[in-house]
Amino acid sequence: MIARIGRSLPAAMLGLLALLLPAAGSAGTTTTTHTYNTSLAPQSSLVYPVTGSLRLTLGANGTVNGYYSPGGVRSFIRVIGGRTGNNIWFNIATQKPIHVIAKLVGKSIIGQAFIGKARTPYAFDAKPTNG
Repeated sequence: MIARIGRSLPAAMLGLLALLLPAAGSAGTTTTTHTYNTSLAPQSSLVYPVTGSLRLTLGANGTVNGYYSPGGVRSFIRVIGGRTGNNIWFNIATQKPIHVIAKLVGKSIIGQAFIGKARTPYAFDAKPTNG
């Protein structure tokens, strides 16, 4: 009887692992890269927005990474963040880091940005470069 229990234990553990691990073909298993034209402006002002370019890779595991280039400047600033469903957040690593909290709306990213430790929200908008 002990030998029979010993042989069925590995099979039971494999069955338990199959229940715990996600299925290989489940939704959200695709990594994609997108390029956006961005706009950042104070929400309560008529000031022209600061523009730039954003290249993001949205990982199947919820990671977000890429580069931001300010308009008219030839530089690449690291971007790191995460995503859950249509909610996305990331940091643009400037001297005063820009923290973006937004939603994926269609092909665009719409939300708010906070610069440095300031609590004043800025309007953040990123539209795909390919329409």
